[in-house]
Amino acid sequence: MANMMDYLEWRGDLDFHKAPFNEVDNLILTQIIYLDLEGVVPGIDRDSKVTVAEAGQRYFHKYPIEIVNAMPRLKKSASFLLKAMMESERFKNCYLSKYVEDISVEEESQFSAVKIDLDDGSVFLSFSGTDNTVVGWKENFNMSYLTETPGQQKAVRYVQETVPFYKNKLRFGGHSKGGNLAVYAAMCAKRSIQNRLIAVYNNDGPGFTRKMICEDGYQAVMNRIHTILPQSSVVGMLLEHEEDMEIIQSSNTGLMQHDAFSWEVKGPAFVHMDDLEEDSIYLDRTLKSWIGGLNDEQRHQFVEALFGILENAQITDLDQLGKIKFGQLLELWKAMEGLEPESKAALKDTLLKLFEAAVRMRIQKKVQTELDE
Repeated sequence: MANMMDYLEWRGDLDFHKAPFNEVDNLILTQIIYLDLEGVVPGIDRDSKVTVAEAGQRYFHKYPIEIVNAMPRLKKSASFLLKAMMESERFKNCYLSKYVEDISVEEESQFSAVKIDLDDGSVFLSFSGTDNTVVGWKENFNMSYLTETPGQQKAVRYVQETVPFYKNKLRFGGHSKGGNLAVYAAMCAKRSIQNRLIAVYNNDGPGFTRKMICEDGYQAVMNRIHTILPQSSVVGMLLEHEEDMEIIQSSNTGLMQHDAFSWEVKGPAFVHMDDLEEDSIYLDRTLKSWIGGLNDEQRHQFVEALFGILENAQITDLDQLGKIKFGQLLELWKAMEGLEPESKAALKDTLLKLFEAAVRMRIQKKVQTELDE
């Protein structure tokens, strides 16, 4: 089935004056921020900007194709997406600027963003989601008990520093955690910025606590939030969503549907579904029931226990879960014995799901590599 790469072949010859911005354009712009754009796109402290075509030339000079082919799947796919964008009439003359990358193990945050000027005069701020590092995923879990995560704080500051005096119409967007950051930045923005917002896109990203979605800032932008979820969403069902959700079809199954390149496209839109699949609905109810029974301190203890165990096992990215040895797995299980029964059961179930997902990702990567060859 077709995806956003096929979309660029179909509509890449049409600029934004001929074919207005749509939901697939949003997803495309949220994927290029997964790339290392240091030295490719001017930083946040500079006023200069480069076209997508120029950025692409710089990127592939910095990362020749043999290096790209050896990259993790997410960055490899985003690299080829950038190549298609730089060769398309739709995107090649759009401008990139204000790139920032700030990853802090101490703060347990992973933040990247870029400003994109479209040829219709509007601006899109793209916030990076979670890669496969453990520190990136921990910030997702931290959202369950923190009033504000370091990444969310950085997203708010990024908006304040990049668009405070612009009169352009604005769109914010992100995939995975980046979708949550986009919404949070919008709800915390000044009213003058909120008034210029056309849309905020949360592409399979976590929601918010019930308390937060009742706040005035969230309510002020809620009717412009577009939450897009694959039919078996896991990440996007974390926490609460007050806004309407758009369910779309993916060519993958289970947790692998989080991969944006699996989202099916027809014409200028995704292939929409009537509802989430039963597995996603069941998981959503189970997680919300369990998390809802914990106070903030208990949630904190659970997150620290989960990631403390991964740290003790020297697991720094999710790919390593697929390579874990039986002895290491036993050590992980033993490390949980001192927890409360409910937390221990939930932690074991979470680790098992992470392990199973990593194995599936590894198998799928191997199959895809064989097909590519």
